[in-house]
Amino acid sequence: MTASVPTARVHPTGRRAFTLVELLVVIGIIALLIAILLPSLQKARRQADTVKCASSMRQIWTAFQNYSNEFKGYFPVAVLKFPTALPDRPQEMRWQDMLSRYLTKNAANGADDITKFRLNSVLWGCPAWTKAYQDYDENNFADRVRNGYGMQYYPMAPAPATVGTSLANPGNLAYIDMAAASYGQFVKQSKWGVNGVNRGIIADSITHIIGTAATWSRSTRTFQPFVTTGNIYIDCKRHLPPSYDASQTRKSRGANMLFCDGHVTQVSPTEAWIATRGGGHDLTTP
Repeated sequence: MTASVPTARVHPTGRRAFTLVELLVVIGIIALLIAILLPSLQKARRQADTVKCASSMRQIWTAFQNYSNEFKGYFPVAVLKFPTALPDRPQEMRWQDMLSRYLTKNAANGADDITKFRLNSVLWGCPAWTKAYQDYDENNFADRVRNGYGMQYYPMAPAPATVGTSLANPGNLAYIDMAAASYGQFVKQSKWGVNGVNRGIIADSITHIIGTAATWSRSTRTFQPFVTTGNIYIDCKRHLPPSYDASQTRKSRGANMLFCDGHVTQVSPTEAWIATRGGGHDLTTP
């Protein structure tokens, strides 16, 4: 009696079917390729988002120039808050409100109104600003009006920042809150532009304004999204890998910044502080 010879399993159509082992090998190869390619794809996406964000900032710079042309050479302030609202005037205007007319078909009339431009304007032009579409709460005022960019308010740096006490004594900040008797002033583009190649004005930020400490430490000062006492309100991790911690972010250029000569570049937390304060301040390096 002759022993039977095993034969390959044949599909009814006459073609040989894959065995379970072969399928597992193919799946394993595909998983390996995904693991190899995914970091590269994620990096490419971050780079694309960075470029789109920078493009939006350049359009915002054009709006600053248009504002300057219309208002006799002055730039908007970061915040303009009146003691009370009037029927034809909101209580608070922010830089986004003042620039919206140059970036959209209709001008915004205060912080509440600007929300109608959400996701349809370069004012929300950073695709890496996830708060624009993730965990967004329509009933939260901050979520509605914050657009992922902030304006710094130290136009005359490196002069020490001073808060005015009245309209006659306005101080030198581009931030005016008459409701709290905290006065500043509108400043001309020509003054903002002194050493403009090194002076930042708009940057990736969770808040609508960018404030800083008067001194800076490369190793201990904090920043968004790692915010505690002594922070700088610039989102220094936005264009970096999600896995980066505060220490890695300190050494990396992860935020886009628009400078007062119109160029946009990525900056580290320390570079962001220097560009915001304009130099001339203590830079501790422990």
